[in-house]
Amino acid sequence: EGGWLPHVYDMTEAAPGVIVNAVVGPVPDGCETAEPGAGYAEAATWSGGVTDSVCDPDWVRVFEDLGSLAADEPTDTFPLEAPPEGGAVEVLVDGVATTDGWTYDPDLQAVV
Repeated sequence: EGGWLPHVYDMTEAAPGVIVNAVVGPVPDGCETAEPGAGYAEAATWSGGVTDSVCDPDWVRVFEDLGSLAADEPTDTFPLEAPPEGGAVEVLVDGVATTDGWTYDPDLQAVV
């Protein structure tokens, strides 16, 4: 199409799993305080993200939409070339061992 899609496509090629979310003026008319965010909304839809209105006075729904997307599935998946030896995986973040926030998924053969 145009606009943002080529850039979003490039991002998803470079970092699979990238999702764009848009909190913008509603499409197609915008609102009193915001122009329509058509390109942003298109990028969000294409990447599987959510689009909400910046004009919505009920921001609880906006945060619920974004929160539910964040909780749906891990955003970082690190596939392993082979199953871990002995079934144990040590995760290092910046060279420091960590035990919080990471698990081994045998179905994906990946750390998530």
